[in-house]
Amino acid sequence: MAVCGSARNRWCDREISSSPSMPGVTSASAAREAFVRVASAIDVAWLEEMFPAQIRREREVTYDEARERVTGVARVWYRDLLLREGQ
Repeated sequence: MAVCGSARNRWCDREISSSPSMPGVTSASAAREAFVRVASAIDVAWLEEMFPAQIRREREVTYDEARERVTGVARVWYRDLLLREGQ
């Protein structure tokens, strides 16, 4: 699956191929292709403002034995869509 354009709003045609690993996609339908005719960037701040109950923030902390230290990752989700990930 491809993301259309950059962080700015842009109109474009990008080919998106189906993948057998996608839920509900069978091997017979995986060969079919779709085209995105209209796409627009979504600002994360819009989602946070309009759907604050759908935003989930989480922190994961693990011990890295090779580096002998604790590492952490912070994630921001909108429903099941990962919006941000960082340390």
